[in-house]
Amino acid sequence: MSLLKVTALSISFGDSRIVKDVSFEISDGERVCLIGESGSGKSLTATAINGLLPRNATVEGSILFKGQELIGMPEKHLRSIRGREIGFVFQEPQTALNPVIKIRQQLLTASRVHNQLGDGSSKQRAAELARSVNLPNPEEIIERYPHELSGGQRQRIIIAMAMSLSPALLIADEPTTALDATVQKHILELMDDATQRMNTALLMITHDMAVAYEIADRLLVMRHGSIVESGSSADVLTKPQHEYTKQLVDAARSTSLHVGERSGG
Repeated sequence: MSLLKVTALSISFGDSRIVKDVSFEISDGERVCLIGESGSGKSLTATAINGLLPRNATVEGSILFKGQELIGMPEKHLRSIRGREIGFVFQEPQTALNPVIKIRQQLLTASRVHNQLGDGSSKQRAAELARSVNLPNPEEIIERYPHELSGGQRQRIIIAMAMSLSPALLIADEPTTALDATVQKHILELMDDATQRMNTALLMITHDMAVAYEIADRLLVMRHGSIVESGSSADVLTKPQHEYTKQLVDAARSTSLHVGERSGG
């Protein structure tokens, strides 16, 4: 049985159908990238898995997670899955973190929601989570507010929060977009290490073919709400079939993509 099985997923707003009959599967521990330009429907697809679409969205199809149907699942049951079974890394950590609450408290959000935090262990646990994402001086950093951290440090905090309960699936929506190249590389390496260490499956959303190749076992290419091509990272990049995929590969090769020189495991 697949960990995640999406079948004929369609998402509409009024008469506008944005996501159209999308189907794919993710196995335990597998790393998959959903790649496409802005507006292609990839972030909506990820949001649907977490059950966080706006109320005016109409959703059709099926999303099975560990054999459970997520579409139409009562919010109470969805909350028991979010954070514990499915972690989420947002594109912009500045908006994902509460600006008036210290990092220590925010790191423990999932643990508190799912009642997995022992009495008197909060500060120690927060420091452990900060240390797990290679933040320097974790005991000091957890006492800061989000605005006192760099963009890369904030994104590490978001990753630590998402991985705090060792979820079976991590969804990362454009997690490196706002970061410079050096920090981006470190964040990708961190996510690669964390997901492999915990055997957590990864669904990464990105518009960057070089980023996708760096971390994914398999690529799903999305355009205008539909998946137009899928396959192993190496196959898609060396033998692209769809014209749009060829454009993505050519653009990546002209900048930073060098097939066969992945730094990820």
